[in-house]
Amino acid sequence: STKGSKTDFIAQAAFFNDNDEKRNVIIGANPHTAELICKHLIRNNIWNPFKGSRLIAKPKNLDYRGDLYFEENNNVTVVEVKNVVCASVAPPNGVEDKNKFYDYRQPFVRAGIYPFGNSSQSYNGNKVVSERSIRQIDFMIKNKNKFQFAIIFIVNRGDCEMFKPCWKADPYYTKTLMHAHQSGIAIYAIKISWKPNGCYFDRELGIDFEKW
Repeated sequence: STKGSKTDFIAQAAFFNDNDEKRNVIIGANPHTAELICKHLIRNNIWNPFKGSRLIAKPKNLDYRGDLYFEENNNVTVVEVKNVVCASVAPPNGVEDKNKFYDYRQPFVRAGIYPFGNSSQSYNGNKVVSERSIRQIDFMIKNKNKFQFAIIFIVNRGDCEMFKPCWKADPYYTKTLMHAHQSGIAIYAIKISWKPNGCYFDRELGIDFEKW
């Protein structure tokens, strides 16, 4: 546990017995740890799309709380880090499970997906998984001439070969993310693989925006 924590223990990873793929996978479950992993990779140039920039504190003139901030030649880049713990599933041989998101595109390639959950919130009259996540993207699009923005999806499991925004869970979020990408917002996905004694950087993943 850490000072100020409301619990005695913090879960860092979960062991998942994947019956669909007939394998076991460890999933990085802690969003804050995903942010720390991302910061470590960039600081040590293990993976760093912001080379030449320095990590700084939140600028006082920025009315937005991101996860990381970089500065180069007085130009500030605001980074949002998203922890991706869920994945697409190959089509079943029998009855579908309503709790899984099946990808019927062929050939099937397992992808980390975000967001994941029920569309129980509302944004601009649309049912969404997380109105906060969409509000963040809208802020980036509206303020892209004042600051540079980037979104980094940490695919925190070793069984995924790409990243896909989850059309089936939240089409409004996906369309907003695509708009951000087309507007010049930098979007990255990286794969983190886990072992029982820790995790390691695997590689940067491709991002597939196509509807599935």
